[in-house]
Amino acid sequence: MNRVLWALVVLMLPACGGGQAGAEPVAAMDKWQRVEAAEDPFSAQRESWHYCDPGGIGTEVGHDGTTLEVDTGLCNFATVRQPLKAALGAGDTLQLDLWHGVLDAPEVATATVIVATEEALLLQGAFPIPSASGQASLTGAVGADIPVGTFVYLHLNNHGDNAWTFLALEKR
Repeated sequence: MNRVLWALVVLMLPACGGGQAGAEPVAAMDKWQRVEAAEDPFSAQRESWHYCDPGGIGTEVGHDGTTLEVDTGLCNFATVRQPLKAALGAGDTLQLDLWHGVLDAPEVATATVIVATEEALLLQGAFPIPSASGQASLTGAVGADIPVGTFVYLHLNNHGDNAWTFLALEKR
């Protein structure tokens, strides 16, 4: 997809998901910080061909808010974190809204998106490669109380040169 068309798609994304009525953001899309390999709770999954140039992770400001962007041509094993800005209670519904461009790689593979704390897996999604571009929401019930300020991790493991946009992480 050419870069101009992709830019138009990204600008329209906030209207497609995230920020829904009754939802409470638990993370700010512009506050994610890249986690170095030595502190990455997913480092055991890291293969020799995984890499993450800091330039592959950034934010994009659109008319309806800020999104987190990951370009897997520069960063195919990304982990970012931030302190929760709202507490999560046992039984709360947590939802991650995202968009991905066309997923392509030299061989058939699976991309994985995970939201977790150091103690608990909160959300996980698998995306087949190759596949068409699309929007997705990962939704799940929180298993135990998690206090405000607890680090929440967002992890992407992807094969190929693909684009991912994370729209919102919210309690519903």
